[in-house]
Amino acid sequence: MVKTRGRMSFDSGRVGEVKVHADYTFVYPVVRARPGSDEVARTVVRHALTVALSDPRKVVATPGGLQVLEWFEGAGNDDCSRDGTGFLHPRFDGELAAAGAGPSGPVVDPYGRSAPMGGLPGECTTASRS
Repeated sequence: MVKTRGRMSFDSGRVGEVKVHADYTFVYPVVRARPGSDEVARTVVRHALTVALSDPRKVVATPGGLQVLEWFEGAGNDDCSRDGTGFLHPRFDGELAAAGAGPSGPVVDPYGRSAPMGGLPGECTTASRS
């Protein structure tokens, strides 16, 4: 079961515009799709998004359209060697130990909500907890 925590708010933007801010953390429990595999790992993903909703009667806009103003993502327990597919690649402790590999990147609390997303390190971080 995916767990979610976050908040959504709004405020005024330009004349005829409302800005909607969403900041949510998703925790995904995952297992290997391999017979006999029973190790569970968690991947923690935080998304922060700000969009603008414009009133087409007051500004030039497509009715019902959204304008993305900001978008940030951070993931804990995700392999840093992305393959460009957009999929998460969770790391399993058993596989890391067998390969003699360890976590890499700066340590970040994946559940921490006090830091703004723009101030966090890039995609490759080590989760301080899972």
